[in-house]
Amino acid sequence: MKPIFEMIKSLRDASNEIFDVADDGMAGLLHCPSRLGGMTCSFIASWGGGWEHVSIANVHTTPSWDIMCYVKDLFWDGEEAVMQLHPPKQEYVNFHEHCLHLWRPLKAVIPIPPAILVGPRTPYTITIGETQGTAASERV
Repeated sequence: MKPIFEMIKSLRDASNEIFDVADDGMAGLLHCPSRLGGMTCSFIASWGGGWEHVSIANVHTTPSWDIMCYVKDLFWDGEEAVMQLHPPKQEYVNFHEHCLHLWRPLKAVIPIPPAILVGPRTPYTITIGETQGTAASERV
């Protein structure tokens, strides 16, 4: 996680609001850029209990992947891995319908699968089917 002074600077530079800062976290409002829909979300960031954590919530809509990427970049460096978790159902906590969380353990390294298992890094053409001897292709 970025040092607290960098997080505060990043948040304020992006016209966000910080309501509270403590030894183990902060809370405020994120005003997402218009390219991300201009959504306003509340956030809580914390770094206690062996975890770095940021939760993002909106009253009406669950934050998108692009908003979560924006949040990740505000609070962590580009080379740090963070994760969203899907715990066993008996462990679910759903305090807010439209809230998502980013997590990073402080005493463990998050394993990252090889990139090729996720997909190719460069676009390529795949054949998606053949019709009367003519292959239909789509650029990925």
